[in-house]
Amino acid sequence: MEAFLRMIHEAVKEEGAKTFYAKAGFKTQIGLLQHTNPDDESHNLKLTNFLLILENLPEQSRYRVLRELVASFGYELDGKDKVEAQSLTSALLHMSAEVADVTRACADALEDKRISQTEKALIRREIGHARASLDVLEASVKVA
Repeated sequence: MEAFLRMIHEAVKEEGAKTFYAKAGFKTQIGLLQHTNPDDESHNLKLTNFLLILENLPEQSRYRVLRELVASFGYELDGKDKVEAQSLTSALLHMSAEVADVTRACADALEDKRISQTEKALIRREIGHARASLDVLEASVKVA
């Protein structure tokens, strides 16, 4: 948790506390720095303050802070690009084709009862395509 608190403080300093404090809803620059500095005795970063800071950080800094937060709980942050919804039928057919590609790659790799590094890479790539098609399908279901 210490690394997470330090990351917030670094992100605020990098953004420039002199101009950032007003954007993040703090009354003074010193107040912002006191809330974010883990070495300050009056350090008291509440959830509402954390969210205000996070909302106003640039995307790259926001990602670093969130990555450090989830890492303190043993997780990894995996950023995703937004996907465009398609017609539900089209998304379903595409997803089915991608899953079939994964199945085909696995079956081909297992023919000789040994999976080479090249085959592993191909299977991983096909799994990535299948995951992406599932994201499109999910977005399509949301708008259907």
